[in-house]
Amino acid sequence: MVDKVHRINLPINMAGFNKNSYGYHHDIYTIRDINNDYYILKYAEKDTQSVNRLRNEKNAINELRKTNLKQYIPKLKHDKLGVKNGYLLYRYYNNEMLNLSNDNYVVNFIKNLAKFLKQLHNLKIPSKYNDWVDNSPTFNNWINKFKSETINLISQDKKFKNYTMLVENNVQKIKDNTKLNISLIHNDIRLSNIIYDSKGNIKKVIDWENLTALDPAYEIARVETMIFNLYYVFTNYTYDKLIKLFRNEYKIPKQLKNRIDLYKPIYMLQNMHTSSIPHTWLQRSTEEHYINTYRHTLSKIINK
Repeated sequence: MVDKVHRINLPINMAGFNKNSYGYHHDIYTIRDINNDYYILKYAEKDTQSVNRLRNEKNAINELRKTNLKQYIPKLKHDKLGVKNGYLLYRYYNNEMLNLSNDNYVVNFIKNLAKFLKQLHNLKIPSKYNDWVDNSPTFNNWINKFKSETINLISQDKKFKNYTMLVENNVQKIKDNTKLNISLIHNDIRLSNIIYDSKGNIKKVIDWENLTALDPAYEIARVETMIFNLYYVFTNYTYDKLIKLFRNEYKIPKQLKNRIDLYKPIYMLQNMHTSSIPHTWLQRSTEEHYINTYRHTLSKIINK
């Protein structure tokens, strides 16, 4: 029962719980109470850093539910956060299968995703993010780390290592941009963090532990990389048409578009591996075909 969970002292005895996944930082469990209501438990054990991530998520959830994004933010039922152990308990939201064979579904999903991100990026930035200002040391440190991580990754893959200079040049152009606008971003938008219904409407967006203030162009570049994976398994639309659909709904201004086009090839290079899409989606082809399609799309973006 949920009330019983409320009274559990950490560390929780997890016997009998069904683990959904290990996740990157937390174990995820499904809990069913005596009324057959389901809940999701995010659990961290013997790890101060993971507990702090849960604490960040709790704070983000509480603040975001005070905004006009409330409908998209899951309600936290209970939490218990210690120093090295902790959990967050959420209501379970059922997720439908992505219906990629239906034109109207895909169009609706992408439009709703654009609307959600537009609302998020337009929220007032809390004062604790005041150090994120135009070309501040904070931003420059982040973009330099982003560059280094990308170069280290692609240098290990002969298919992509010749793009190193592109990464260097694009990062420098981003840093030279004197009109950089900072917004709140989710910072981990992916299909597994979006709960949608049978019509492609977004019900909830989950996993807010990485919420921060950053260049919204970076988040949009990540989303447009995710859209490539939709395009790869959905052939009724070209990638360009899906991106145009997303950008028109978001109403992206030219200055923001220019930065997106600088970030996107870098982020695509970071996500060139097949683990960026569900394994079952690759059953229709081969890993080599996916990589070749990815490279072709990347080349088109770079050579625009």
